[in-house]
Amino acid sequence: MHRKKAVGAHAAVSRHTMGKRMGKGEDAMAIKPFAVLGTDGRMKAAAAVLRQAGYHTNGTAGAPRLLLPVPLTEDTPGYQELLRSAPAGTLAFGGAVSPGAAQMAVDAGVTLLDYYTREELVWLNAIPTAEGCIALLMQRRRRTVWGSRLLITGFGRVAIQTARCAAALGADVVVIARNAGQRAAAQASGYAAFGLEELARQAARCDAAVNTVPALLFDSSVLRAMRPGTLLLDLAGGSGGVDWEAARCAGVQAEWARGLPGKCAPDTAGEFVGRAVLSMLQERGEQP
Repeated sequence: MHRKKAVGAHAAVSRHTMGKRMGKGEDAMAIKPFAVLGTDGRMKAAAAVLRQAGYHTNGTAGAPRLLLPVPLTEDTPGYQELLRSAPAGTLAFGGAVSPGAAQMAVDAGVTLLDYYTREELVWLNAIPTAEGCIALLMQRRRRTVWGSRLLITGFGRVAIQTARCAAALGADVVVIARNAGQRAAAQASGYAAFGLEELARQAARCDAAVNTVPALLFDSSVLRAMRPGTLLLDLAGGSGGVDWEAARCAGVQAEWARGLPGKCAPDTAGEFVGRAVLSMLQERGEQP
């Protein structure tokens, strides 16, 4: 009698254990794996953040979640192939998505979200951009940042971080901004600030310059006013803000320094991307 009870109890425990195991298996199946495109250091770091949060990032073509690189264009290697094999309901995350890449996702029935539209990511991404800019100012010149007169055009997120880093190293920061509010913000931060009409005059007095405005500010008239050999770093997106041929003729050492986060601090920049993607997933009510 006791033996029958023991056997029955053992069977009940076994069924309970099996049920728990099946439940775990079902949960594992419910986790939608990510396929990660690209070998950029930022993508590796972003994938690590997703794994730490409980997501699988070993998905292949046909995975229902896609982590795509920055910038994402229609010519990004492997992008078209992933879209072609994407199942219905696929959710993709890319950065600085071009119109062509966005249309390709629409045509494939894939929901594509741009993590570079996230305000928190844009602010955080300005940090490695600014630090990379400071590194170039040190590498490309024969003088210290300390004691240098640094001209910065614009006073958005990247300009704010760059000015802060340069000032902390002892630079004399001068800001040129079209917007009166930005000039006031620069002055409140302790920097001299002027309107665009002062650009040529202030450029003539600077030891180095950083442009963050995606508009042609450094034209031939401004570049001719600058001292030959002056370093000019263009951090702006789009078509930039420098007349490159005029810079060459004026003897200005101009450099288009784009993609600094991925070049200078890929792990940090990738962690920022991963955190932004997690926030986007949570806002859609999705948990690992």
